[in-house]
Amino acid sequence: MNSPIHDELIRLGLKRELTDDDRARIDATLAAHPELREQWEADAALGRVLRHLPDVPVSSNFTSRVLDAIELEERAVVRAAVRSSWRDWLRRVQPRLSWVFALALVVAFGTYQYRVQQGTRARTQIEQAHFVHEIRDLSQEMAALPGPEVFKDFEAINQFRQVSSVSDDDLLKVLK
Repeated sequence: MNSPIHDELIRLGLKRELTDDDRARIDATLAAHPELREQWEADAALGRVLRHLPDVPVSSNFTSRVLDAIELEERAVVRAAVRSSWRDWLRRVQPRLSWVFALALVVAFGTYQYRVQQGTRARTQIEQAHFVHEIRDLSQEMAALPGPEVFKDFEAINQFRQVSSVSDDDLLKVLK
């Protein structure tokens, strides 16, 4: 029963026994809306049970405990709202962060590859310069060597050596 009259009668029925006038108003409402009878009977039964319950003594600090509980609940609601707003923000930002991270990873890898390539070029240039110096040094050393005219008399010297019966050991003894 969602009518204001019905709500008021339920509240009265939970607190006290209904008067004849209250019962007449409920009967009129139920006659107009028979589908609400089952709900009214359940509410009336609940009211009768609650009226027969003994009163529970209330502690002296009941009000402060209730206010503390309300304050704790309000803090919990605020914390949940803050956590919820943080989670919502993270849910909104997370896909963007993923793209930013992927882009940063690509940039870092590209920078690394660029530096490796620059280092390789520098080493190649140094190796080429070293190779040029070695070729120049080798050509200078070869220029200092005697020319082919030295070998002009090679056959005569070679034959002379074969004719001579004196060995190197004999020459060494003579020179001592």
